[in-house]
Amino acid sequence: MLAEDRRNRILEQVYAHGSVRTSALVETLDVSEVTVRHDLQELERRGRLVRIRGGATTPGAELGKTTFDARLMRNKSAKERIALTASSMVRGDQTIVLDAGTTVLALAQRLPPVSGLTVVTPALTTAHQLLGVKNVDVVMIGGPVDPDTASVVWPSTTWPAVHASGTTLIVHVSFMGAHGIDPDLDIVDVSTSSAALKQRLIEAGRRVVLLADSSKWGAKGSVKVAPLSAVDVVITDDGVPPHVVEDVRRAGVELLIVEDTSAV
Repeated sequence: MLAEDRRNRILEQVYAHGSVRTSALVETLDVSEVTVRHDLQELERRGRLVRIRGGATTPGAELGKTTFDARLMRNKSAKERIALTASSMVRGDQTIVLDAGTTVLALAQRLPPVSGLTVVTPALTTAHQLLGVKNVDVVMIGGPVDPDTASVVWPSTTWPAVHASGTTLIVHVSFMGAHGIDPDLDIVDVSTSSAALKQRLIEAGRRVVLLADSSKWGAKGSVKVAPLSAVDVVITDDGVPPHVVEDVRRAGVELLIVEDTSAV
């Protein structure tokens, strides 16, 4: 196994579980402890993990933070199924917003091969993902960047987004992510600047689709983005609690639940 392949395997373990023991990596990778320690040292140098006694953890874990890469691995299968359903809503000759977040990034990776698509995004990861993709025009929203989300968190004075031709873009669909949806069915965040940008993105869309895996339901946040009724469609996975399903539909929001068919 090449060194980079081995290090990617290490990162997968760290991001999936939050931390990993050196002894477990030695057994899983079938290499020496010296090799594992060298890999951990190199990955720490790159800022991908933090070495601790007997192993490694995700950056910021000691501060209670969750890195973007760690969130990318969490509920990965559900996010991919949600993204696949959302991709069927993308049409050619449209302008869409792709918000920051790991589930929305999964959508960016699964955009259908349509023509004339313009993507407006505050997310560095999404913009990078779409660079060079045929028939996709990427418009990046400017402003300060939050390293925890790899995204712009405050709309610049150029919003609404302006196309290279100088025309103001009409956003047909805003595909949104969320820190969470609290028990009162409010979309919530932990950052006022991030919440402010999300509000602008929701307002911009003629149609708003929220992508939220089941772990987001019941989450708490310090800042309200918008009531769930501000969105038209919510796509989630089959881990969503039954009482939430009833509450969302009672609020008049279309709810699409994607099922895990892998075990069938």
